[in-house]
Order: sequence, then structure tokens, then C-alpha cells
Amino acid sequence: MPTLQINQLNKTYSNGIEALQNINLNIGPGLFGLLGPNGAGKSSLMKIIAGLETASSGTIHFNETDILTDPHYIKQRLGFLPQDFGVYPNISALELLDYLAVLKGIPKAGRKEQVLALLQKVNLYDKRKQDVFSFSGGMRQRFGIAQALLGNPELILVDEPTAGLDPEERNRFNNLLSELGEQIIVVLSTHIVEDVKSLCTNMAILIQGELVAQGSPEDFIQTISGKIWRKTIDKKQLNEYKTAFSVLYTQLNAGQLTIRVLAEQQPAAGFEATEPLLEDIYFSNLRNSNSHA
Repeated sequence: MPTLQINQLNKTYSNGIEALQNINLNIGPGLFGLLGPNGAGKSSLMKIIAGLETASSGTIHFNETDILTDPHYIKQRLGFLPQDFGVYPNISALELLDYLAVLKGIPKAGRKEQVLALLQKVNLYDKRKQDVFSFSGGMRQRFGIAQALLGNPELILVDEPTAGLDPEERNRFNNLLSELGEQIIVVLSTHIVEDVKSLCTNMAILIQGELVAQGSPEDFIQTISGKIWRKTIDKKQLNEYKTAFSVLYTQLNAGQLTIRVLAEQQPAAGFEATEPLLEDIYFSNLRNSNSHA
């Protein structure tokens, strides 16, 4: 079974920005969620794993091979769907996928069959003669997964895949990722908590280049059981409550503003206990990192 081990990984750009600081991760088969806000360093980490950027220090071993010193090893076993997946105009899905298969070194014998099978897998077979440039956002993302699956990779990196997708396309795409994660390692980088909660068995939270938490979503939620409180307030009172309490986040519903607070005991009169959510963990870590910045 494939394994991905990241040890003491650091990345500092020439302008002095520390994109990654002492990253340590051990990832096995399945869907692994890398959760964090925009600018947290998620894309930098994905690009370093893919061999598109160099690390400042540290090691990354895939199946016990150091891929920072032997990037060719990972490129033979990797599928990558970057955040911005550009496509050529005036070329069909069938032609483009076949062209990408040639670039990936897939032999002619069996290449056509693999290309057609992948288009079928991502539900684009009926659109195979249509220009990819004309595809909707969701169709492009599904095509992106098809190209990432060329060559039967053992590791797939998916960077912010559902940003901008409508709910139906997002659900279809997530179902496809779940199916892929049954056999290989799929690392899902996103700032959408719901995607991680519904898809991933293990996850890590990356904020300002640092790993602030890692584990399973269920374990995270268990750690704050009985410590989440909510209260519905007038919107005009929000700043007052933010000053007095550690407000994690707010929910506006039908004109009512509900705040959620993390506390060992009931914070004050009017607060009621509520079931913890993965969002509570995420925003708690995000709030703590911002307060220490």
C-alpha cells in the first residue's frame, strides 16, 4: 500500500515569506484533507510534493523513496489537479486527454482504450468530441480528474477542486473523489470544511504555514464535546459579544444571528449547549493563530 511521509519540511521564498514551517505528516491510502484558509501554504505544499517547487529543507518519502532527491520517482506515480487547470481552445476532450497521455509517456498500445475508459469514468464520454474550452466549471474539473488518473497513479493531489462549482457538480465531483480514495492516496487541499467533513477519514489544519492540528474529523469533534455553546443575539450586539467571549463564528438565518462559543463551562446566562461541529475546531484554530500573529 502506498505511503507518503513528510518530515520537517520548510519552504521560504526569496522575498522572505515562510510558506511552510516544520511540516510533519504521515499519510496512507484513503482521502486525506488538508484544510486551511487561502494563503495558508496548502498550494505550496502540493507543488513541492508534485516536484513543481523546491523545498528549503526537510524530506518527503513516497514508498520510502526520497522524492525531493529523486523527483522522477514520484512523477511516474502521481496524478495532479492544480487549483487553476488551464485548457487549450479548439481541442476536444478526447484529443486533449490523448495528447496529455502521450506527454505522460503512456505507450500507444492500450492508450486509446485508457483514454476512453477515463472519459467514461468521469461521465464525459458523451462529450468526448466537444471542446474542453466550452465545458462548464464542473465538467472541466471532472476532465482534470481524468487527466490526473492517466497512468494509474498511486497518489493524487487535488488543490481546491470544488471552488466555484454548483451544488450538483460539487456532489458529483466529491463522489468521484470518494471512489478514488478506496485504493490510493488522495490528498484534498481545500478551505471548504464541509468537503473535508464528508469525504476524509484523516485531515490536518494548515494556517500561516504551520500545521496546527491533525487527526480524524471524528476525533477532533470529540475533543470539544460538551464545550460548544450558542446564543441568538441581535446583530447590533455582535461586537459586544466578540469582546466578551471567544466567538468562533456566526450564523445568520432568517434574520437571526446565532453565535457559537468554545468554553469549558456555560459562558453566561442565555447560552445553551449544542452539538460540536468540525467548523468549531477549524475556526478555533484559525482564531488562535490570528491572535498570536
